[in-house]
Amino acid sequence: MSMKGKIYSAVAVLVLVAVVIVAVAIYGILNINSDVQALGRQAKRAVNLSTIDSIVLSREIGSLQLILATDPERKQELVKNYLDASEANMAQEIADYLTNFPEDATPEMLARPKTIQELWNVYVRSTNRVVETALHDSAQEAHATAQTMTSFWAELSREIDEIINSITNDVSDRLIAWRSTLLGVKTTIANYRFYLARMIDSPSDEETARMADEVRKQFNSLIESIASGASVPLGHGQRAAAMAERIESFRPTMEEVIRIGSIQSRVNALRLLNTEVEADLQKLEHYVADLIANSTKDQNESLDHAIARGRDIVIQSLIVAVVGILLGLLMAWRTISTIVGRLNSIISELGEASHQVQSASGSISSASQELADGANEQAASLEETSSALEQMASMTRMNADNATKTNDTTIANNKAISVGSQAVDELKDGIIHALLDGEGEAACVH
Repeated sequence: MSMKGKIYSAVAVLVLVAVVIVAVAIYGILNINSDVQALGRQAKRAVNLSTIDSIVLSREIGSLQLILATDPERKQELVKNYLDASEANMAQEIADYLTNFPEDATPEMLARPKTIQELWNVYVRSTNRVVETALHDSAQEAHATAQTMTSFWAELSREIDEIINSITNDVSDRLIAWRSTLLGVKTTIANYRFYLARMIDSPSDEETARMADEVRKQFNSLIESIASGASVPLGHGQRAAAMAERIESFRPTMEEVIRIGSIQSRVNALRLLNTEVEADLQKLEHYVADLIANSTKDQNESLDHAIARGRDIVIQSLIVAVVGILLGLLMAWRTISTIVGRLNSIISELGEASHQVQSASGSISSASQELADGANEQAASLEETSSALEQMASMTRMNADNATKTNDTTIANNKAISVGSQAVDELKDGIIHALLDGEGEAACVH
């Protein structure tokens, strides 16, 4: 293989290694991206479940606040902000929870939103009963009814204070005793009103019944104490009888307050909240808690799987890179070894050539010196030749002049020669004719 081919082979191996590394990285990135998407969906489902759990708790908190609230406007606000809002929020959250399922979700997974919805519907029905009971606030109604007697008790207290203040210490013992009784009546009125308010706000049926008995006891004691003054002289007896009749006239109102207060809508609502609602709440919360635990477990498993996959991809990439680098180094070593061998051979040849060049350089230097000397000699010869050429030119000019003269002479000579030649020819012809004539005569002699 040629040097160029070896270099190209090494480069091709390195490129192939780079391509394999890139392919492994792309494959790993795609798989990791899939794992990340799965983790994202699991995280969203976990958030959905946590939100669902918070919605459930917010509805319970709203129900409890509704039970404790006394202001009708506050109750309507609680119903709107907690109870009604919780139903809309739950519907939205369950829908979002369903959209975060993977495409290959199992039937069990797909059934989870339906189960949550069913448990939520049961919980909503039980809390609605609590809401209905709490909105009908018997305690508030009882307090309102009791408030209708407030002006009467205030007026009665002023009248009693007037009577007490009108009885001095220098009167009969009977009047002083009546004054003491009226002071006790004021205490009885205060006790009556205290027990009545406590009966309305009692936390249990037993407490309500006990307070109701105490209210009736204080009311009867009040009437008896005032009625006992019917025999007091100086007009006090008539006033005492009149006050006893007015107090007695409010007995039906007292009984109505006791009846309404005994309904204990708050207590009943709280009882419903702690029994039926709590049971339904526990079912829903346990199911959601199990889903959250499973989601957390799935997230951890997916995370471990993604980490393991990433580790495998790194190891694979390292193996490919190491193998590629080793192959590249091997081919590079072979190529470099070949190049070094070639270079060593070339260097050796260049060394020999250098010696030859050096030797030739010496010869060339000598020849150059000789050429330089010859050139100097030739320069001197050229000077002499130039001088001779000048003389020759002068002589040539003279010869040209002489040639011209010679030419004229030659032409004259040629003419003379031509005339002489013609005379010779004529002489020749004459001789020939003479000879011929002589031979003819001799023949005739013979």
